[in-house]
Amino acid sequence: MTLFLELLGVAALILLNAFFVAGEYALVTAARIICDAEIEIGPYALVSWDVVLMDTYRGRDEPPRPIRLGRNSWVGFGACILPGVTIGEGSIVAARSVVAADVPAYVVAAGNPARVVRSLG
Repeated sequence: MTLFLELLGVAALILLNAFFVAGEYALVTAARIICDAEIEIGPYALVSWDVVLMDTYRGRDEPPRPIRLGRNSWVGFGACILPGVTIGEGSIVAARSVVAADVPAYVVAAGNPARVVRSLG
């Protein structure tokens, strides 16, 4: 059984046994969230419009893998965060990027597939 929510432009498809949490002062605007297991958005994180967060590839025989966005991380518009990805604290994902691997803390990641293009430290 699934739960479908649309609130303030955010469409979320969340299984009833799944875990979705957004930390304090996190801002998610007009994103698409597909959560079969776990998606965690850290405090002060910003998720722009048309972002897709998906912790599963529907229709495949793979188990869902959690997604984690660290404290004060930013995800630009139109980005896609794939299953199993962790975005480190203070990192920025550029617009239209496809993130298939973990992004370390305090970096800028961009492209398809996303890669680190700049350090913020």
